[in-house]
Amino acid sequence: FYLGAFIILFVVLLNGFLKNRKGIAKKVKNLQRSKK
Repeated sequence: FYLGAFIILFVVLLNGFLKNRKGIAKKVKNLQRSKK
């Protein structure tokens, strides 16, 4: 019965990863602008 909790945890981590990836992309763009 741990499968349900595992799926919920996986979804939460996946959502966090996607949000972080978007944030990292913004940081990279900002760094590129700063270099120019």
